[in-house]
Amino acid sequence: MIPKRIIDLTSEIVGQGVSWPGAPFPEVTRVGYLAKDGFNVEIVRFTTHTGTHIDAPIHMVESLPTIDQLPIEGFVGEGIVFDLRHKKPGEKITSSDLEKFRSKVKKGDIILLCTGWGPKRDFTKEFIFDFPGLDESGARWVVESGASAIGIDTMGIDPYSDQNFTSHKILFKGKPNFWVAEGLTNLQKLLDKDRWLIVALPLRITGASGAEARVIAMEF
Repeated sequence: MIPKRIIDLTSEIVGQGVSWPGAPFPEVTRVGYLAKDGFNVEIVRFTTHTGTHIDAPIHMVESLPTIDQLPIEGFVGEGIVFDLRHKKPGEKITSSDLEKFRSKVKKGDIILLCTGWGPKRDFTKEFIFDFPGLDESGARWVVESGASAIGIDTMGIDPYSDQNFTSHKILFKGKPNFWVAEGLTNLQKLLDKDRWLIVALPLRITGASGAEARVIAMEF
């Protein structure tokens, strides 16, 4: 079956592009040149949490699954988008913000939080430090909803102010094989339809706490 629409939710990885504060900037270096070597080839260097990526549970909780241990079928599923573009810089996303969407959520859904931060991706204080993120009540709401995963169009699921990463830990401890996608983009393009098929395939890196992923939404 051919989808009616495919929306790419993946941010570009650009050499010296945006990365988490304190993390090394991504590097993309050409080491093969078609005119000289007969081929083009590059070396890339970045952390496993650069750009659009998926956090595995072991990212925050010892002894939980690594990215390669998560079942592949868990990266494909129905997704629902929550419009949270009204949230102000640095404002926390609470259970009260999410409760209005409860009737639309099905067990096993992939919840996508559209904050409007995706198009803001740049070296600005607002994008890097002042993005909205889940507070403890919001994270517990997600666990209780029965969702299998969550994604957001900001630098992280926790607000930058929470350096204990409380929401990450609640989510990972709350449900087996739960994963978090961060650094998404184009979520605002999904708001005209309630439900989408989400495919979020991370690189299969043995023992890693996360990996870059190509994430798409499909309408059938």
